[in-house]
Order: sequence, then C-alpha cells, then structure tokens
Amino acid sequence: MDLSKLKIEAYDVLALIIPGLLISCGLWLTVSGAELFGRQVSALNATTFALLLFVAFAVGHLVQEVGDAAIKILAGRRFFKAGRDRFWNSELGALLRRRIEADFGEQFPSVDPAFDFCLTRISGSFAKRDLFLANSDLCRSLLVVSALSPIPLIRLLSAHLVTMPKYQAIGLSLITALGVVMAAWLFFVRMVRFRELSETPVFHAYLAISRQEGKATAAADRS
Repeated sequence: MDLSKLKIEAYDVLALIIPGLLISCGLWLTVSGAELFGRQVSALNATTFALLLFVAFAVGHLVQEVGDAAIKILAGRRFFKAGRDRFWNSELGALLRRRIEADFGEQFPSVDPAFDFCLTRISGSFAKRDLFLANSDLCRSLLVVSALSPIPLIRLLSAHLVTMPKYQAIGLSLITALGVVMAAWLFFVRMVRFRELSETPVFHAYLAISRQEGKATAAADRS
C-alpha cells in the first residue's frame, strides 16, 4: 500500500489524531513513568512515530464516541443540535420554512431534514463549516482527555509530591486540579461555540442563496 496516497483532512488531524495522541501518550506515561517515557519518546524513529500516529488515529475514534455518548447521556440527545432547534423555533425559522416550501414544494416535518436540505443546497458556500465542526469535536475529545488527565498527572507528580513539604504538595495538587477544571470548562465553552458556528450559518447561507436565486428568476421573467 502506498501511504503517500492517503488523504488526511483537517478533521482527521484536529478531531482524531491529536486527542488520540494525547490519550496514547498519557497511557504510555502512566505505564512507563516520566523518566522511561522521556527516553522512549526521544528514541522514536520515523517508522515507530508513524505507527504511533496510526494508533492515535484509532484511539481518537474511541475518544470521539466516548465524548459523544457521555455528553448526550448527561445533557440530552439534542444537545449538539440545540443551535438548529433554536433557529427553527425563531422568527427566522418561520421565514426559512416558507422559503423551503417555495423551493422544495412542501414543508419538512422537523429541523433535521430541513438542515440536511439546506446544507445540500448551499453546496460549497459555507467552506468553513468543516473546520468549525472539527474544532468543536476536538474540544469535545479534549474534555475526555481532561477527565482522564488526573491519572497520568498523578503518576507524573507522585515522585515529586512525596519529597515536598506537606503544604507545598497540597498547594501543587490544588493548582493542578484547578488547572484541569479550568481547561475542561474552556474546552466545553469552545465546543458549544464552534458547534453552533457549524450549524446556524447553514440556514443563513441558504436564506441568502434562495433570495439571490429568487431575484435572478424574477429578473429573467421580466426580461
């Protein structure tokens, strides 16, 4: 197999390889310890690094599924589609339904098929959607990484904590825990923001395109 012909998209790197690599390295660090982990990473060559990336790609898929399932269990199955639901129930949503009915010939029963229709109709007019979606899914996976990060962090810090004075060890532990919580919160906020940026502009783009097409059709009829 010619690996040079493999096509790697931005989504693969951001949403799959990077989280998978972080989880894989965290597990590696936990098992090996900091000193051995550092030596083994330094000894990586092109072949073993490529193998690590393949493993990270596979692990990234698992991380994505874990994050998706966990958030849907905790926040509801429509959590990632909340942006399109709000738009569908707004005044612009009513306008969207009228435009779709005029364009398609009938109304869609719910927002999901309407979203797919609009996404198909705008074609490549919203080129950044894939990048927004990749960033959202990256942040979702980094939430999982944050949740699992105490395991390698404890392994990394344990040798230092036992040699520190008690108050320093407690302070370092609290600072580390606070850092993990803050990182998880920021990942969550960005996940929600980029998910909405990948959803509602699809409707906006469709409304703009359908209006332009309507004007063009009217001008052609007059001529």
